[in-house]
Amino acid sequence: MHPLPPTERHRLGRFSVIAELGQGAMGRVFLGYGPDGRWAAVKVVHGVHVADAGFRARFREEVAASRRVSGGYTAAVLDAGPDSPTPWMASEFLLGPTLREATEAAGGLPEQALVRLAAGLAAALAEIHRAGIIHRDLKPGNVILTGDGPRVIDFGIARALARTGTDLTRTGGVIGTPEFMSPEQVESRPLTPASDVFALGSVLAAAANGASPFAAPATFHVLTGIVRAEPDLSGLPGRLRDLVAPCLTADPRDRPTPADLLDLIGQVEPTANPWPGTRSAGNSPSCSPTRPKARRGWTTAPPWWPTRPGRHGRRRRRRRRPGPRSSAAVLKRRTGPGPKRRPDRSARRGASRGGACPASCACSPPGCSRSAHRARRKR
Repeated sequence: MHPLPPTERHRLGRFSVIAELGQGAMGRVFLGYGPDGRWAAVKVVHGVHVADAGFRARFREEVAASRRVSGGYTAAVLDAGPDSPTPWMASEFLLGPTLREATEAAGGLPEQALVRLAAGLAAALAEIHRAGIIHRDLKPGNVILTGDGPRVIDFGIARALARTGTDLTRTGGVIGTPEFMSPEQVESRPLTPASDVFALGSVLAAAANGASPFAAPATFHVLTGIVRAEPDLSGLPGRLRDLVAPCLTADPRDRPTPADLLDLIGQVEPTANPWPGTRSAGNSPSCSPTRPKARRGWTTAPPWWPTRPGRHGRRRRRRRRPGPRSSAAVLKRRTGPGPKRRPDRSARRGASRGGACPASCACSPPGCSRSAHRARRKR
């Protein structure tokens, strides 16, 4: 997240944006808030796509698909302006890392977290398919790990099941993320909900190992491996391997449905820390407008989080004032050495008052009187 300077903060519909969350090929995503103070993720289309009628049609499809599947497994759509001069869409802001960020930081999730992830994504796909939508771009970057389970976002290339014979991209084009495509998606064949199940298997394998089971140096080798090669499932726990292997079957008809996967997984018990080892949002999936007490390793809000919508608070630094010792050192450094100190004559006061001369006197015999001491000094 990157706070926007005051000159770049603006309004989109009823939402005011204050920070940039990220950007992609379609547009930029900002953090904003509505008139009721609710936080939102506002997606804005890049200017180069504004004049493209086909792109606008695809963006309308994304808005419609997101509204149909809004619920406990996705980000609810708050408002949208698909026909505005600059198309935008505001959805619920989900606080938590993406699966890609979590795997890059931790290298892979533990087995219990992987089973919980599999159950959450299977339930999300069941809800998405029930609404008549194929996501077509299920990947770690589109999964947010919230406190109550994973959420699937970004329906930018989703497509209705009733439109399996048409596509909103150019003729012969393949859209999606190569490492998480299905074989039928690579070969531009008609897609079914089984395509998302194949992507689910790749996502679970990547969550365990940190990379797609078809990872390769070049995109051509990745796509070829998806169609012809066997997936690399080494390093997967036994229980997770039994879930992932059927999902990565080449024939879509042999893959399980999301409901079948939920039956294989069984009941998952709730827990206070569903994603151990990651900077998740804990039990609060929605962000709080208050600044957290912890200054390092934030888990509920970024350090620059504003104290309230509209007031972009900055962390104030205390200016250290120099103490008595340091002020004398600074003054000495600025003005140079101080005045020469007068010698201490207290040791000679006894001799000046008529007593014995000081021990430093070289007269002989020692301990002469005042008059003898002065007479010897004059000699």
